[in-house]
Amino acid sequence: MAESAAAPERFAERAHWTQFYSRKPESAPFEWFVTAAQAVDALLPLLPPNGKLLHAGCGTSDLGPQLASHGFEVDNVDFEPACIAAAQARGDATARCRWHVESLERLPAAWTGRFDAVVDKGGLCAVVFGGDSAAHAVLHELRRCCKPGGSMHFITADAPEERLELMQHGLGGGARLTYRAIEPEDDEERQCDYFVYSVLDV
Repeated sequence: MAESAAAPERFAERAHWTQFYSRKPESAPFEWFVTAAQAVDALLPLLPPNGKLLHAGCGTSDLGPQLASHGFEVDNVDFEPACIAAAQARGDATARCRWHVESLERLPAAWTGRFDAVVDKGGLCAVVFGGDSAAHAVLHELRRCCKPGGSMHFITADAPEERLELMQHGLGGGARLTYRAIEPEDDEERQCDYFVYSVLDV
């Protein structure tokens, strides 16, 4: 997350993201790691057609609206109110694309078993800087919000030796983990590899 010069531990703090997004134009989405279009291409083969999706740690990404344009119902969640306000100001709130200010560590009880899948592009990466216990709490909450047999998909630059152990410990037994690299676009200059980690049959 080279966009910020803040100490890494601040990435788990709401105040950091309030300051971060205050420097970004409200009229344009900001994308972590890969573009929203690249993320959609990577995620579509993994998602149930026309399913209900929870987009965790959405920031101001265009991922939710783009997934909604493919027929999904998407609930976008971030703990930073400015992100949600910016998306709504762009007119991204529709019947198929909703926006919520919520903490990933304490999602609404009514969302238990509500979603066919969870998608995340950098949200868990920020939480990780708050420590393993915070990351485990988020994984537990996201899993709770999935329907039985649902799935979760996380896009990140974290290599397998860093991310798999964290997810295995956070999810406990019964989770089936897979991952694959996201293929770069031919004209893209990139400084690292990106992956999508999938938790299947939650």
